[in-house]
Amino acid sequence: VKNDRATNDPAIFDAMKTHCITELILTGHSLGGGLAQVAQVAIEAELLNDNSPWKQYNDETPLKTKTVAFSAPMSILAIDDPADTKGHAFLKTIDKNSCTIVYSNDVVPRAPGYLGFVDSLVYDFLPKSVDLIKEKTNFLLGSVVSVFRLGKKLSEGYENLKESQQSLLKIFLLFRHYGKIIHYDNDAAMPVVYKDYGPDNDESKAEPDSIPPFRTLKWQDTPDVIGKAKHDHNMTVRGPGLADNIQESLIEAKLSYMDNVSILNNKNDVESGPVPVDNWEDCLKKAHENFVSASMGGVVVWDAEPKDVDFRQRKGVLWVKKDLPKLSNDADLEKGGGLFNRKPNRTTLWRTPAL
Repeated sequence: VKNDRATNDPAIFDAMKTHCITELILTGHSLGGGLAQVAQVAIEAELLNDNSPWKQYNDETPLKTKTVAFSAPMSILAIDDPADTKGHAFLKTIDKNSCTIVYSNDVVPRAPGYLGFVDSLVYDFLPKSVDLIKEKTNFLLGSVVSVFRLGKKLSEGYENLKESQQSLLKIFLLFRHYGKIIHYDNDAAMPVVYKDYGPDNDESKAEPDSIPPFRTLKWQDTPDVIGKAKHDHNMTVRGPGLADNIQESLIEAKLSYMDNVSILNNKNDVESGPVPVDNWEDCLKKAHENFVSASMGGVVVWDAEPKDVDFRQRKGVLWVKKDLPKLSNDADLEKGGGLFNRKPNRTTLWRTPAL
């Protein structure tokens, strides 16, 4: 941030003076969002420095800085000295002019300060990583034994790593978000505002701003940990939900499908029951509406009549499934349809990265 400002400050000031800028909004995604937060801190500090051109500009044209970060990591260390009144007052200015947008289980905005969330992700992933290794190995006794030993070794290795880095982890715990956190639980949920009150805050303690604490949001176990983590991190910039102009091929929650195949018959159905569809276009629309998290999918069973109409133009029923397994072999794939499977009567749909 310092190097970029040293290079670009003159051009920034020229543009600001030309357009009489009174409000500067810093933004970015992921690390870019973290840099935006750091840049806001740096610029706010410059506005208090009598020798800074930023202060001179602010004296002539009052300037307000804000940050809108997407999926950003915790990038500011919390001050733990109650006697540092100036520092706390400065960070209050940052706090009231910042927000971070977070989607579902995204781990990046929980790092590095929310170590309990990271732990939960890792402990969810380790046994599943062993299952994937088993899937790729021959099922000879020696291989199976080695794989089970590997699972134990991975867990022990993670614990040993944490134990050897205690001094570093203590520093990590000092990082937190300032400003409001706008959290989307899934595609269909309305956003909820949270705040990060630091590592000592939990559900049992009072919330200083009457806003629920961010760190009460826990990791939710998922069939595909890595796929879910990547999916949730990209959702704020690759839609749907926060942008309307993203190409279908680039949407993080894009749909995949196979005709004449069904999965998880009478398993993993959502409690709301089947969804009627009028045709293929209506099916896609309702699939997007109902597959509200990364591990969801479904099966549409098409009506048999009228026979002279393409099956995708008939009515049908969409059975929405939750928690699709990562591997197709675990999804109970079944083919259906007439002789030689030439007459499709069902279509399976799923969201990337499910199945």
